Amino acid sequence: MRPRIALSIYGGTGPSQAVVSGLRKYQLSYAAMLSSAGLDVIPFCFDEAGARSWSRGDLYEQLPTGEHRFWIRRSARIMALPMEASREGVVYPRMWQHLSEEFIAFFRRNSIDALSIIEWLPTGMALWQSALEFDKPVVFTPTEHGSVCQYSFLLQNCGVSCPGPEGGSKCGRCTHSLEPYPPVEETPIWYSRRHRMFHRATAFLPAPLQRLALWHLSEHLQYPGTAISEAHGRARVSSAKRFLQSPRIEVQYQTPHQHQVFERALGCDLPARLPMHMPSSNVNLPVRRDPKSDQRTKSGGSPVRFLFAARPNFDRGLWLLLEAWKRWKPTPQIARLEVYTHRCGGWLDRAVADINVKKVRLSASRSAGADPLARPALR
Repeated sequence: MRPRIALSIYGGTGPSQAVVSGLRKYQLSYAAMLSSAGLDVIPFCFDEAGARSWSRGDLYEQLPTGEHRFWIRRSARIMALPMEASREGVVYPRMWQHLSEEFIAFFRRNSIDALSIIEWLPTGMALWQSALEFDKPVVFTPTEHGSVCQYSFLLQNCGVSCPGPEGGSKCGRCTHSLEPYPPVEETPIWYSRRHRMFHRATAFLPAPLQRLALWHLSEHLQYPGTAISEAHGRARVSSAKRFLQSPRIEVQYQTPHQHQVFERALGCDLPARLPMHMPSSNVNLPVRRDPKSDQRTKSGGSPVRFLFAARPNFDRGLWLLLEAWKRWKPTPQIARLEVYTHRCGGWLDRAVADINVKKVRLSASRSAGADPLARPALR
């Protein structure tokens, strides 16, 4: 009998799925690779319940296409494990405990021999809890920094990198626009537009009143569940430590750098027993080069080509890439940059033009409704 592996898929697997995503494309090809290697792959995915009934009996559905779908409600999710939430006095909603139980029942019902987790954020940490209780091998592949950061990118609202959440106590202040406070003056252009608006609207208030106003604006004018309390932040970070350090979980970091970032953020050693690259049917391991190798084009080699293909939102880091490119100032013979995104009508368009329109491409404008890259980011 072929081993059976459950694989969490971003955006679903059916032909009707309209999600455009490099992660989804990668996962589908990865599932095909596992299948060709002699494994039975059982993909499952998550979808927003919306106006649907969301009760204990409505959490799972097998569609006529055979697709396994779990219904979630993002606005109600909690980013903590039950034990850590209880320890910090944070209420753990009963529905998310039921969701963890539904995952376990699904694994057992389908005789799953191993679990591979790549997509998980829509479930809060309910899938993590199921993985810790599952009595079979589990591999977790983090794709962003959502494991250790509420905003997923370890960037604070004014654009500076987070030096570390200090056990989670800073997460509540960051998501309420109070970390750092006052914001870094040298980087006003890198603000989240929402939080920049909060600071501009309250700038006339005395510091104590401004902090209170920022807290309330962040509570009520962000996506539900984005702003968390300091207790919730501590529960979130301690949950991540327990999950990523668990001998039950094999974590496949994409790079040694990602592993180092996670260790720095959590302030602890994290085991890394698997090769540090995204599993693929065609893995090209990095080759060490001489630091002067960027001059190889002088002897007739081709320039290095860099590609950015994503939304121009703050959290996708296009602004950071463009700033780095301007500082590097490579000649076209050494390196070229291509940017595929939609026009935002602001300074990003001008920054692209400043670098060189002959070396940097910016795709034509598209309407927000038709462009999958135009969907709003968390911030």
